[in-house]
Amino acid sequence: MLSSPKMNEYLGVIAPPDKKALYMGYANIPIAIGWAYGAWFAGQIYESSGEKAGLALRYLERELHLAHLPGREAAFAKLMQETGWSASEATRRLWDAYEPSQVWTPFVISLVGAAVAIFVFNMFAKRWKDVNA
Repeated sequence: MLSSPKMNEYLGVIAPPDKKALYMGYANIPIAIGWAYGAWFAGQIYESSGEKAGLALRYLERELHLAHLPGREAAFAKLMQETGWSASEATRRLWDAYEPSQVWTPFVISLVGAAVAIFVFNMFAKRWKDVNA
């Protein structure tokens, strides 16, 4: 919401007058791909690395070697039942075992990659005659 108006304004400034619509159209392709793929990818990362139910299932399978795993909605309760831990103790142990705060690592890598890409684009854009006219 903060960058979209400025991005459109920037595209309007750098685009040749007869190609403004083309520039605006192409600018939305990465946004569409980002929304489609990004939402799915972020969900996969969160489900496997940050969601308490997913971590409980992983613990039940890998540490307690349960053959029949419960569904996601009952995973945390099953973990507490099998281990005798309280909810806060189970949460702390899952946190210590799997460090779910690392769920942010791929997002930070994407952010840094995007910043580098924008910097490189800016360096090349300074050399374009149409932009500097």
